[in-house]
Amino acid sequence: MENSENTMQTPPAENIQQQPVVQPAAPAVRHKKKVKKWFWLFILLVAFLTCPDAQAHKDKIKSEAAHRMTNYEGDNILLNMGLGGFALDLFLSNNFSYNSFGILSVGEMTFEGETNPVTVGLFGIVIWLN
Repeated sequence: MENSENTMQTPPAENIQQQPVVQPAAPAVRHKKKVKKWFWLFILLVAFLTCPDAQAHKDKIKSEAAHRMTNYEGDNILLNMGLGGFALDLFLSNNFSYNSFGILSVGEMTFEGETNPVTVGLFGIVIWLN
């Protein structure tokens, strides 16, 4: 019985070998996280600084309208009289609204009581929504 008790006891402390502790490469992981964070902050800053203004949205609407008017095959009285731009400016002054969200801007048109987005601006580019 005495033998079974001795085998169950832990060996003396001087016989235990200490294993070296391997630490993960924490600085490299932290560095990658910092780089990602700074990258996204840089992208947001560029988006904020290049967000198109209301005039850029109006210019996009005018260019799309001019493109559609020139491709119109019917008889367009306003275009023939040279009043197409004036009429469009008058229409935009009453029915166009601009919303800026810092990094993104949206141009909306109100027509027949319904307001719909017509342009979206991001990174200095205005996109016409069809």
